[in-house]
Amino acid sequence: MRSLSLKSKLLLIVTISLTAFLINFSFIIYSGYKDYNKAKEVQEYTLIAKNLVNVIHELAKERDLSTIYIASKREYFKDKMLEERNILDAKLVKLEETLRKSNLKEIKSIDKIPKEKENQLENLRNKIVLENPDYKDVFNAYSRFIETAYEFFKMEDKALHKLDKGIYPLDRLKNIEGKIRAFIGVGLATKINNEIIQTITEYCNEKKLIFTSHITSSLNNLLHQKVYKTPLGIKIHKIMEKIKNGKKVNITPEKWWEMKSKQIDNLYEIELNLIDKVLKKAQQKQNELRNRLIMEILFFIFFLISLTLLFLLTLKDIYNQIDQLKTVLSSATKGSFNLKMDEKIPGELGEIARYVNKLLEIFKKFTYNEKIFIASVSHELRTPLNGIIGFLNLLLQSNLSKEQQMYVENAEKSAKQLLELIEDLLDTTKIQTGQIEIKEEEFDLNKVIQEVIISVSSRKDSSKVKFINKIPKFSNLFIGDRKRIKQIFFNLLSNAFKYTKEGYVELGIKNIEEGEKEEIITFYIKDTGIGIPKEKQKELFKPFTRILSQETKEIKGTGLGLYISNSLAKLMGGDIWFESEEGKGTTFYLKLKLKKGRGKTEEEIKETPKISTSKHYDFSNLKILAAEDEPINRSLLQKIFEKNFNIKNIDLVENGFEAYKKALKNDYDVIFLDIQMPVMDGFEALEKIRKAGIKTPIYMLTADAYKDTETKAIKLGADGYITKPIEVRNLTEILIKIKEKKEK
Repeated sequence: MRSLSLKSKLLLIVTISLTAFLINFSFIIYSGYKDYNKAKEVQEYTLIAKNLVNVIHELAKERDLSTIYIASKREYFKDKMLEERNILDAKLVKLEETLRKSNLKEIKSIDKIPKEKENQLENLRNKIVLENPDYKDVFNAYSRFIETAYEFFKMEDKALHKLDKGIYPLDRLKNIEGKIRAFIGVGLATKINNEIIQTITEYCNEKKLIFTSHITSSLNNLLHQKVYKTPLGIKIHKIMEKIKNGKKVNITPEKWWEMKSKQIDNLYEIELNLIDKVLKKAQQKQNELRNRLIMEILFFIFFLISLTLLFLLTLKDIYNQIDQLKTVLSSATKGSFNLKMDEKIPGELGEIARYVNKLLEIFKKFTYNEKIFIASVSHELRTPLNGIIGFLNLLLQSNLSKEQQMYVENAEKSAKQLLELIEDLLDTTKIQTGQIEIKEEEFDLNKVIQEVIISVSSRKDSSKVKFINKIPKFSNLFIGDRKRIKQIFFNLLSNAFKYTKEGYVELGIKNIEEGEKEEIITFYIKDTGIGIPKEKQKELFKPFTRILSQETKEIKGTGLGLYISNSLAKLMGGDIWFESEEGKGTTFYLKLKLKKGRGKTEEEIKETPKISTSKHYDFSNLKILAAEDEPINRSLLQKIFEKNFNIKNIDLVENGFEAYKKALKNDYDVIFLDIQMPVMDGFEALEKIRKAGIKTPIYMLTADAYKDTETKAIKLGADGYITKPIEVRNLTEILIKIKEKKEK
């Protein structure tokens, strides 16, 4: 505790106090919520019990009517029975609705009454009407249904203690009265024999047992007052005593039914009154607890808001500085170190801010030095490669013997492999330092894919590998980074051909998700190559990962292609994944999210994509200024313009200052400026030329291809840039633009 600052101790005390309060008050609210739920359960159980009592009452009636009808075949009891069936069905529907709405787990055991027993009840009813069953069997079947319903009342730990304890015994008593009603009715309709007398006597004894052991004294008094000591009750008692003693009674079965049913209905009314009292009490309890719970929650919210506001005000300064720190560090992780923390804050936070700012300065210098190092290395490697590849290309256009041509082609191939390595390393550095910029331009995806196919097909060594192209012709152009998309396709197709000795490589589309303004296209590149071992699959998208085996030892590569492609796809909102089985082949999937461009014309759709050439253009009348400090590269530029474009009017200078002076004196069609030159670099020369009001198209020659370089060039007024080594195709595209503009 001694090591803590005063502010930290204060925060600790406030936090502990607030936590203790929250725990205590949460317990109070939780207890109130539990009591409320208990009251709600009681109400729900009681409502189920009420509906269940209704069903049992009507089920007993149908049982007794069916029993008397089967024994007597009297139309009165048949009509009553059919009428009672409709009443029972309505009660069952209501019970089903109550059970369906209930959230209580315990009631699932009685759910079988309206569901599992429904078919059995219907079968029993049909049997009564269509067949001639024994009345005892029918009586026992109905009684089993009633016993099933009583399972609800037997769940003492779950249900009965939530209800008035007189309900279940009272319903039992009512059920026994119904049984007596049924068998006396049978006896009166047929003949009262010893078996019926014995059965009635047993039921009377059972009734006495319920009265003595389960009916409370208060309920007993109520029953005698409302049911058994009334004129109707006394009359029924006398009839039953005569029958039990074997004496003849002068009453019809119909009259007996009406009298006994009225007595049972009186019992039923008392039972419903008991349930309604419990229901009302449960509702009142629930309302009280709900109101109390609402007040507790409101007080809790008010007190919590008050404490929270106090707590937030205390921590406001700290949180503001934390947010500032997050913003500064987030900006730093993206390569920008210009944001600083406020050092004027007193106390520990101000001291932390000063240390963070110093650390950011160190990182800024380190990152800048890293970028300068990579750019310098890239420039120093690309510059001689520009001369090597350029002159080798010119040499291949001269008259060579077959042996000489083979030597030159091998040298050019090696130089291009070295260039690819430099390109991959540079792209990897750009990705890791956040220097990759995704451009948006309108392009023809079919043309891009066709260019990749032509380029890759010219490289494949084996004639045993067949290429299958299943890409359809798209009806519209797309908007995205044409160069990076082409790079991804090139890497994936190159790998497929490199690792496939025989069989086929197939390019197609797995899925297209069309939106109003964009499309998400999932391509696949499938090969029958060597496949990828399982132990290598998890690391495949990491830098410098290669599949090393006896079969791949002759295959060249840096292990950066998939890492770069996957990173570029993700930067464009897409993804790359694969499926592979060693020895059978691999399928790579490329998902690209592309904005829709304009629709293609019919001619564009029918057109077979081809790589454009310069054979239709005459560039001989163009006048060019080029600034390049390396003598070899100056000579190479002159030879490229002369041999490939028949341009003779070329001014070559060795630094930016000379280029600036030439641009002031002469009228050129296009100017090419190298960036790194002595005396005056390309950027300074560009700025001076533009300030002089010269609007000639200017293209920068760069060997680092960093985003910062391109951004700075465009900002100063450049029309574009060319990355070394210089490709004739890139120069062709620029000169075509210049030529077309000049002819207009």
